[in-house]
Amino acid sequence: LRLLPLSVRRAAASLVLSTAHHTAGQVNICLAYTGRYDLKQALATIQSGIERNAIRAEDVCKELLEGCLY
Repeated sequence: LRLLPLSVRRAAASLVLSTAHHTAGQVNICLAYTGRYDLKQALATIQSGIERNAIRAEDVCKELLEGCLY
């Protein structure tokens, strides 16, 4: 939840508190996943490898990026 905007976190907390005694149903919250954070982390990993001379810039390819994503 910490990655959500404060207004969304507050709304979720209010919902939890106001429905704490309800037992007949459930609430589902759906969030869009863009992968931006994962891509940023993968690129930072590759950049660090280049800066440490662990990999060469010309060795950056789709497979390396995919490997850093997981």
